[in-house]
Amino acid sequence: MASDLWFVFLRGMNLGGRRVTNDELCTAVAACGYEDVSAYQASGNLVIRTDASQTSVVTTIEDGLEAELGYPVPTFVRSAADLRRLAASEPFYDSALAASTGKRQVILLHDRPDDAILAEVQSLVPDGEVVVPDERELHWLPAAGLSDSPMDIRRLDAVTGGTTIRTHGTLQRMAAKFLDDPKGNA
Repeated sequence: MASDLWFVFLRGMNLGGRRVTNDELCTAVAACGYEDVSAYQASGNLVIRTDASQTSVVTTIEDGLEAELGYPVPTFVRSAADLRRLAASEPFYDSALAASTGKRQVILLHDRPDDAILAEVQSLVPDGEVVVPDERELHWLPAAGLSDSPMDIRRLDAVTGGTTIRTHGTLQRMAAKFLDDPKGNA
């Protein structure tokens, strides 16, 4: 029986004084019992194969990396179908895209936000920026560069129960590399 392909997104890798090479990261995750561990770029994007459930993958990797690295590493896991959906997503109107000089971002969440959380998220969105919910993600179009946005990321993180952010382009490139399709389609 073939194992499932899972995409693992780690928060806070290679920020501040923390530096972990892709080889070290792959070795640490393989030590958690996973096969065919691959890294994509140097920012905590991994691909693994396993028969384990998504919940089990999150728990095992978070526990294993904290033991190995000495600090918590929030972990967000998506299936191949999830990555295909995200890579192919086009949630923004052309007018919003034209008005922005920022890159499209995908905010990965642990759980699907309820209406109360989504209302609070929308209250955090600065004028000129757009956030569109989708399953366990928020598509974000900042008005300019990510670091120039006045979005309160710490508050967003607290409201949603934890996040990590990737550019839409990164997810498309991962779909192209690991799923053999630039748009992430089946």
